[in-house]
Amino acid sequence: MDYCKKPMTREDIIAFHFWYRLATIMLVVIFALTGIKRVYLLPLIFAIIYTVIIIGLRFQVIDKVQKYPAFLSIDITISFVLLASSGGYKSPYYLYSYSSLILGACLFGYRGAFLLAGIQSILFFIAVRVNGYQLSNIVSTGENIVTDYFFFFLIGVSAAYLSELVNKLNYAIEQKNAARRNLKLARERLLESLKLHRLSAREMKVFILAFEGLTIEAISQELSISRHTVKTYLNRAYNKLGVTTKQEAIAKAMCRENS
Repeated sequence: MDYCKKPMTREDIIAFHFWYRLATIMLVVIFALTGIKRVYLLPLIFAIIYTVIIIGLRFQVIDKVQKYPAFLSIDITISFVLLASSGGYKSPYYLYSYSSLILGACLFGYRGAFLLAGIQSILFFIAVRVNGYQLSNIVSTGENIVTDYFFFFLIGVSAAYLSELVNKLNYAIEQKNAARRNLKLARERLLESLKLHRLSAREMKVFILAFEGLTIEAISQELSISRHTVKTYLNRAYNKLGVTTKQEAIAKAMCRENS
């Protein structure tokens, strides 16, 4: 059974980014409704509207960012403003701020991942300082801020790796499908050529299976005949083609077809 009929594509990975963005903004809404974290209304309304627009225009956004990577700086800036204006490392938009990094890593691979992780690490440091936090004070509260910086690079590299892996998988599947098409074309041409050599239907069937790489044992099982009968059909085919091996038979058949 072929489990790769509909493999995950790069578009699926990018779609995951938009679902991540939606999920994290909904988390902020939950924070606001439950009072777990302080969430100011106007920035939240802006973030919701911005997220809805981004998701609604996601295909245009992807095309624009791929063509002009600098456009991603708009998203990075908005995430930074939300982060800096709502508590820095305690911001309810902390997870939301990873959205730009994930998108950039998916679109531009490892180079984009490391570049954006570096930029967002610097912006995260600025957001922390803007909110009046000193690194020494943060560490004294038990918060390991080094982990926050590490996560920027870890998430970026993970998204880039997944995107690259999907690209390689899709390329391998394309190559496999191309090979199948070429094999089908060669099989059809070979079949036409064998008819010119007056092979019987059974001889052609056995020869074609051998051409496709099946062994004597596999052919006997496929056609429910003995191994001796398979060999007999192959020998008859070779005799009519005037050859002694399968490779010679294929070469001669294809040569006659080309002529």
